[in-house]
Amino acid sequence: MTPLLTQPQKIALISAGTLLALALILLIIFTRFGEPLPKKISDYKKIIMNTADIKEDEYPLRHFLSESSIARIRFRDPDMLNGKTDTVIIVLGDRPLDRTTPTVNMVYRVLKGIQLSKKYLGSVLIMSGGTTAGDISEAEMMGLIAWSRGMNPARIILEDRSRNTSQNAEFTERIIRSKGIRNKFIITDRSRLDLAVRVFRSYFREFKDVVGVDCGVPVKLIFEQMQKYLNVRNDRVVLRRLRQLKSELNSDDYKNIYGASDDAKIILNSSIIRNIEFPLIDGISDNTIEKISFLSPDRIKDNTGTAVFVLPNRPLDGTTPSIDTVYRTLKAVGLSREFNGSILVMLGPKSIGEVSDARMMALVAWSRGVDAARIVLEDKARSIEDKVEFISRTIKAKKIKQAFVVTKKEHLSKVQQAMQEREETKNIPVVDCGVTKALIIGQMEDYLKFNDDTFIRRRIDNIKK
Repeated sequence: MTPLLTQPQKIALISAGTLLALALILLIIFTRFGEPLPKKISDYKKIIMNTADIKEDEYPLRHFLSESSIARIRFRDPDMLNGKTDTVIIVLGDRPLDRTTPTVNMVYRVLKGIQLSKKYLGSVLIMSGGTTAGDISEAEMMGLIAWSRGMNPARIILEDRSRNTSQNAEFTERIIRSKGIRNKFIITDRSRLDLAVRVFRSYFREFKDVVGVDCGVPVKLIFEQMQKYLNVRNDRVVLRRLRQLKSELNSDDYKNIYGASDDAKIILNSSIIRNIEFPLIDGISDNTIEKISFLSPDRIKDNTGTAVFVLPNRPLDGTTPSIDTVYRTLKAVGLSREFNGSILVMLGPKSIGEVSDARMMALVAWSRGVDAARIVLEDKARSIEDKVEFISRTIKAKKIKQAFVVTKKEHLSKVQQAMQEREETKNIPVVDCGVTKALIIGQMEDYLKFNDDTFIRRRIDNIKK
């Protein structure tokens, strides 16, 4: 009897059946866990590596972080959230610094989500956040961070369309609607938590019992990350964010960054100005500030080679130096770097608050790397004539060989005229610090967004005239 199929035909049929079965399995996998990650795998790896050192001891990285392993990640399809899941943990995004650099705030939110997921076994994390800095969504970033710290991607859903808190609530509600979810959490940082909970509870019935969770990120880490980022990149968006963060700080926040003292606040309030050219030193705190010992005028050494005298500008308040003050100080710092053994002489009494203008400038210079033993404070002379008289007397008494005076462009002629009247100062160069009216007005207008100050408004009007 002739067989229906020859041996080669049987083998071919079995092979075809095997391929069909594999295709069905792959179809099920892609249906359940979604499509492969769409962007460049090398960019995804950068995202992971740019967050690798944050809380690595508590949440260690996977052993295998190759591009091939990243390419195989399959997050859960939102449509596959079913009644077997009784807990969802919604992690709200935070705008990254750039397309491959998540904020430390975002990382803390994700890690808090992982921590919570261990308490609620079988829970699902919904990463909520669209594209806000480039073409990679916040949701994708957060999913990658969670996966890199050991989270099963089958427990991660990406909601990658929302761009604000209301949309976070709207789009995540669509995912969990009518799924019988009992426990619902939203994770963000302390400053946004109350608002997020109000929005979620107010907009949708599904979230009437949602619980808000603070990710616990220290303000100091947020501030320091942006500072370090700006040390190597001139990014206006990040700079605006840093200014906004600074304006929202309370007394506890100040304490947690550099310290609670007025000196620490002065350094913090000047730290975002020209920090690429003049980066801040590490280890600033109340303890290190207390150990600073600036020089008094009588401790200037005889025959000093170069002295840079810095004239003051009135601060915005007792702990906020004007941008003019900071530019003058940094101009002097730049000059001092050209002459070994030079000293900086800061002039200015108290004009607002308990810290003299001279000390404000000295603190700015110290925070940018100038040894305190090279900084002199003169906080008694008030008028321009008194300051010039001090400069003249000091140059003569200490036999200073070379000197400069730093002020702003609009004051050059007035200072030069006063210096022409004394033999010791008439040939000293008066240097423009480089600050512009637009920068001065811009700082003051930013300040008025958070402080109602009539005197500052008058200063702006005078400058514009």
